[in-house]
Amino acid sequence: MQTKMISLAQEKLIPISRQSACEGIVLLENRNAVLPIKKGEKISLFGRCQVNTYRSGTGSGGAVNVHYAVNALEGLRSNPTIDINEELAAVYEEWIKVNPFDDGGGGWAAEPWFQQEMPLNTELVEQAAKNSDKALIFIGRTAGEDQDNADAPGSYRLTEQEEAMITGVTAQFDKVIVILNITNIMDMSWLNTIDNKESIQAVIYSWAAGMEGGHALADVISGNVSPSGRMCDTVAYQLSDYPSSAYFGRKDYNCYVEDIYVGYRYFETFKPQAVQYEFGAGLSYTEFSRELQSYSIEGTGIERILHLDFSLQNIGEEYTSKEVLQVYCEAPQGHLGKPVQY
Repeated sequence: MQTKMISLAQEKLIPISRQSACEGIVLLENRNAVLPIKKGEKISLFGRCQVNTYRSGTGSGGAVNVHYAVNALEGLRSNPTIDINEELAAVYEEWIKVNPFDDGGGGWAAEPWFQQEMPLNTELVEQAAKNSDKALIFIGRTAGEDQDNADAPGSYRLTEQEEAMITGVTAQFDKVIVILNITNIMDMSWLNTIDNKESIQAVIYSWAAGMEGGHALADVISGNVSPSGRMCDTVAYQLSDYPSSAYFGRKDYNCYVEDIYVGYRYFETFKPQAVQYEFGAGLSYTEFSRELQSYSIEGTGIERILHLDFSLQNIGEEYTSKEVLQVYCEAPQGHLGKPVQY
């Protein structure tokens, strides 16, 4: 009886897992409305994480047994409105059979933070471009306890193979979507320096989105769901722009040089020009109007509560969506300094 109840609960959680994954996806760029994929368009998928999609990180929270996990290729294939370049997908699937996922031997924190990519030749990419309208490039990273990201290729930075893949694809496709299947933020300054950068028209953080992550990505890519996720980190142009970077990873002590200016508070106060993607960034397939209707203050002293009443309206004509209403405030400066905004 207990086993049956657990199975029933798991089944009911599947749509919730899919919804949760959808709502966590962050659309950072969408120039020329390259997304969602239009009916009749064919897409080519590049990068092994279309198959070896990260559903979670490593360690106690990630190394768990699951009944199934839908990878990105499976999710996109199962969506009836998406047409995939199956010839290219078959090439990746065959290559991965010969070059399987590297789990580092299965030991604790042994799994590398990235996987080797399939080398691309110009002929393969050219043929894909002839048979497709748009390209999706997958970049993958894991993370977990007992090991931190490093300022190195394959961790915080792209590998040479990944750079070559991006350069090769953008040389043949003029409509490229980058999918970041990663568990943390990474260097994104290459978006401004890589060859053929104008071809990269959309950037998505799909994160490690759990068992239903492949279906959720397809929901967003197809336009069945309009993205509503927002960044909970600040992406700076350079790692050195983060004040803690000089001290990060020490085993003897950590120096919290930011003091109270943690995260976006530091950048808003001291270095706004260093920000590539701000805390709270994220796009939708539609537009919203926001208007403060009224506000009131309840209580006195430190017990005071500020109530804000907003009207929020979807003013687009095609897509339903959700919106994250963000409110920031500036506190009066006292004897101790305060951030520009909270």
